[in-house]
Amino acid sequence: MMPPEMNAAEPPPYPAFSLTWLSEREWLKSLGRRNQQAAHVIVADIAGLHVSEALMALMDSEERERAAGFRFESDRKRFVIAHALLRATAGCAMDARPEALVFATSPRWNNPPRIAASVEPVPNVSLSRRGNFVAVALAARQPVGIDVEHDRPLDDLEELVRASLTAEEAARVSGVAECRRRREFLRCWTAKEAALKAHGLGLEIPPRNAAIRFGRDDRPVAVDIVDASATARYRAMVLDPFGPSDAIVAVAGNGFSELRLALVGADARIFMME
Repeated sequence: MMPPEMNAAEPPPYPAFSLTWLSEREWLKSLGRRNQQAAHVIVADIAGLHVSEALMALMDSEERERAAGFRFESDRKRFVIAHALLRATAGCAMDARPEALVFATSPRWNNPPRIAASVEPVPNVSLSRRGNFVAVALAARQPVGIDVEHDRPLDDLEELVRASLTAEEAARVSGVAECRRRREFLRCWTAKEAALKAHGLGLEIPPRNAAIRFGRDDRPVAVDIVDASATARYRAMVLDPFGPSDAIVAVAGNGFSELRLALVGADARIFMME
């Protein structure tokens, strides 16, 4: 079943998330407070980082096996740092050792990760990696999803638009200057994928079954998802945290109203990871 097309003239169904930028140190302090009104997001530029024994030690046997299976070192590096960052973030929030965390659903596949723990509260987490960027989102007892994309050539842009966007979304992409179409598409795509992760099924649901609602600034503010059992709506925010020529990050979820965001550059420490 396809979602109905959204009327661009409708007012935003939700107010925008409030956004708080924090230093890494302040972000870590905030993370430990477990505020249910806030979701925590960290985005890292990993270009200057490397895979170390300390990083590998944070992962479980399945994750290490998957890391060893990558053909290209760049893919292995991105995988290891992303999963170590996910564990470090969740461990800090739960006051637990990162290497001791057990995932009920493995974050190594496309399904969103879920932490298995007998002690409450167990946060919901989301993970994304692309190019030189990795991103992790965490929310206390609330659904959350994150997606990061780096701006790159898309030779099959028209095919991607047809396969993944609704008619209204496709019209928006085609309606901007040609030099901006790729980035406009990536804004739509990240919003959809973040919402699908928050929904809990990821790309098991076709992207065209996720319809974006746009705000007055023409940026996504919410995503309606239709699956076999129900229709759900998730608030969304799309960001260009490193500037207009680098990563595009989208966060989606329900039950929180604030995003607390930290950026980590390639020359900075990420927890105990370097």
